[in-house]
Amino acid sequence: MVNYDNKNWLKLLFSFKGSVVNEIYPKVIFFTLNSLLITLFYEEVYKIKFSPVPFTIIGGVLGFLLVFRTNTSYDRYWEGRKLWGEITNQTRNITVKTATLLHDDLKHRDRIFELQKLFLYCIKEVVRDGIDIKRAEGILKSEQIEVLKKSKIPHILVISYIFAEVADLRKQQILGDAEFIGFSSNIDILTAAAGGIERIRKTPIPISYALHIKRLLFIFCFFVPFGFVDTIGWVTIPAVAFITYAFMGIEEIGVEIEDPFGTDQNDLPVDDIVLSLENCIDELKK
Repeated sequence: MVNYDNKNWLKLLFSFKGSVVNEIYPKVIFFTLNSLLITLFYEEVYKIKFSPVPFTIIGGVLGFLLVFRTNTSYDRYWEGRKLWGEITNQTRNITVKTATLLHDDLKHRDRIFELQKLFLYCIKEVVRDGIDIKRAEGILKSEQIEVLKKSKIPHILVISYIFAEVADLRKQQILGDAEFIGFSSNIDILTAAAGGIERIRKTPIPISYALHIKRLLFIFCFFVPFGFVDTIGWVTIPAVAFITYAFMGIEEIGVEIEDPFGTDQNDLPVDDIVLSLENCIDELKK
């Protein structure tokens, strides 16, 4: 995620960091050159005349589809942030309870702390390129590491290990019923939030919708010069460049934020969130 000052309008106007310009400029160049060729043909060879009305109608429909697509992507982005907020809250709750209730039992306390860190690492990386099993060394037993290595849901396994620790503490009567129920509630919410993150990651925008918008965008931007050239002549070229920049930019923004858990500039600051939680755990471990 790019941090910026939303009040500094002039700086944002000329900033390229976090912008989609790098992704869309080849398309803008292509369609601008296409409009140049059509305008040259109109001016030098044959006066092509098309009514601008169909392009106006299609442009309005396309604009509506793009806004809907971007709003859908932002809903996924914001839901992802709320889910990570839930993970943050429940991780802190478990950490505070562990540090308070087990302050005389450092072995179990530190074990739960390390499992929490492992969970945070797993849920962060499982929706990216997968986990590095070496992170579990020194935390899990060898047989648990083997199970984790083969698992497609390592974060859920780690949550089960955390719950097993809490259940064992209840069995030893180190924790009472009320404390056990409190931990169980936190772990349940943590599991639900992890499931929500998986749902977003594994449920992309339907391909039929994505393909239709991309094809409609291409057709519109390719043929829209025909609707302008008879009316505005050479001004068609910058007009098409601007239209392409606007429409392609909106579409690319939707593409970038629909999967918010990666490492792109416009993704959620998941690494920072995890680091903050790890620091919180270390702070209460002292």
